[in-house]
Amino acid sequence: MGFSRARPPPDIAHARSPADAVASTSDPSYEGDGRVGESTIVGAGLGVFATRRLPRGSTARGVTYGGDVMTLLEAVAMPKKDKAYVMALHLNVHVDARRHYGYVGRYVNDSAGTANALNAEFVKDAANRRATLRTVRDVEAGEEFFAAYGKGYWERERAIEGDGVATVERSDDG
Repeated sequence: MGFSRARPPPDIAHARSPADAVASTSDPSYEGDGRVGESTIVGAGLGVFATRRLPRGSTARGVTYGGDVMTLLEAVAMPKKDKAYVMALHLNVHVDARRHYGYVGRYVNDSAGTANALNAEFVKDAANRRATLRTVRDVEAGEEFFAAYGKGYWERERAIEGDGVATVERSDDG
């Protein structure tokens, strides 16, 4: 059996842009636990907000992280500036959500450098080529989700700045 590049279905099947994700998750008929909207972090672009109260340990329905599936070698070969949306699910399984606007998890921010505390974490599922969002404390309706991106993300961002390349801002504008 070869390396599977099959992507799980996105949370919002028809999302072709961040604006589609905002509109879809703001619709009263939307049943997911995360609404995409303007982040409370200045300059961060979009974020994800709880649509209902979620007790600690809850998996947020409809807040998954997926995208183009690639191997470690493929991920390493990417230019640093293109890796802002790459998540390692396992040593040799990575996903890139950069062009996949229907995965609501791609809009979750890290609260590093802000007064906001982490309230969620990504639970990685390499076999299913995705990560889900789980709360690490009680999260109230309307509260923005914050999950750690990990040390590697921030080291890469510092390296990009050090190379004289503009930092990739996760502003979700396309």
